[in-house]
Amino acid sequence: PEHRAEFDQFVKRMKRKLNIVDYKILEIKLEQDGWVAKSKVKRTYFLMPSIEQKEEILNQTWKLVKGSWYLSSPPF
Repeated sequence: PEHRAEFDQFVKRMKRKLNIVDYKILEIKLEQDGWVAKSKVKRTYFLMPSIEQKEEILNQTWKLVKGSWYLSSPPF
């Protein structure tokens, strides 16, 4: 929620460039408070105009807000 504007800018900037081929959750750890989760994901993607696939491992933080989970900070 607090990084929503930054996320929206990322989506707008990458809209026609970023093509995600696969997204796999490798690990999820729920914090003791139950409101925050840390995840490790593997993303396979390519950036147009190239078609060369790349892979990266991302460590993401998610927050539970009003019953829904939101990615709370970069990397997106």
